[in-house]
Amino acid sequence: MSEWVRIAIATAAVLLVVLTVWSVCRTAGNRKLTQFTTVADNVFFSYKSENAPVVRFVAEQLIASGQNVWFNEYRVPLNEWEVDFEERIEQGVAAAAQAVFFTNSLWAGSKWCFEVEALELLKCLRPDSDCLEVRIPPGPEPHIVVPQLKEMPFLDATKLDRWQILEAIRANFAWAASSIIQPAMVVPNFQTGIVSGVSFKMNVAGWKTGFFFRAETPVDIKNKRVVFLSRVENGTSLSVNILAGLTEIGERRFEDLDEREVFAELRELAREYYDHGVFRGECIGVHLLRYSGRLCAAFTYWGGNYWCRRYSIIYPGSKNLPNTEVAFTCSVHGDFSAFCKNAFLFDDLVASFQV
Repeated sequence: MSEWVRIAIATAAVLLVVLTVWSVCRTAGNRKLTQFTTVADNVFFSYKSENAPVVRFVAEQLIASGQNVWFNEYRVPLNEWEVDFEERIEQGVAAAAQAVFFTNSLWAGSKWCFEVEALELLKCLRPDSDCLEVRIPPGPEPHIVVPQLKEMPFLDATKLDRWQILEAIRANFAWAASSIIQPAMVVPNFQTGIVSGVSFKMNVAGWKTGFFFRAETPVDIKNKRVVFLSRVENGTSLSVNILAGLTEIGERRFEDLDEREVFAELRELAREYYDHGVFRGECIGVHLLRYSGRLCAAFTYWGGNYWCRRYSIIYPGSKNLPNTEVAFTCSVHGDFSAFCKNAFLFDDLVASFQV
């Protein structure tokens, strides 16, 4: 072996070590979660779960830009499984420096929202300067149960899209403008497929599509990848891996539970999945979503190399087949701020899934 070959091999080995160390350090940096290190001086979001999609979008965009937001889908779990829902909410209320109330008749009908959250918050906060009401939509009921709402500045959200709501909230509290760029509007692009004998369609506009697998028999459907999607958004790589499989799990029913019971159920499910199960990882967020008339669960977690969100949709199979679970595992190749900037793209994708 010549001297030049030995030098080349040694150089390649050094480069491999350097790249490995760099990759490990970058991954460790991405894993750091500094956004929830303090409860003090937060802005508390009070809302009903029916309005969670727009509230989640606003919360995650603010978190991505460095705002200290108390949003219960992240603040309630945080791996503190022994701390109950009520105690976590009370901690957030006690430490709030500002509050945003997303109100409507549903909010007014929840004693948890107006008694435990609003009335307690308003014992310490000034309605005219520390608070904001976002009416989705406007109605008299919230002002009946919490008269102080009348003293607050407000937004009529029925006239605004989610980006406008976000910027109006920033402006109200004089928070710094964000560098986050709203994605350009694209023409919907619905692709179709079949799982468990049931046709589905999904809007993949803006995504690079790997393939659509047509699984028409029980043999075909067993843990098959249905779709792989990818895109780059503002320099950050995103990927979505969609698997389908027959399952004995029934459709999840949360309609008859109040929000404390819902989060208790989801936290137990998260503990089962991420503390002890096959999806072992650091789960920091539990989410309840409503899609096509169904409720489904989603979880945000550190997946070992990336921040991920996993959605689980269960629907009945056809021709006497067991139920089918369609699982979306969505990953962001960046830190948690990058995840929050882009998580709404995953929510929108799953929301477009129709059977």
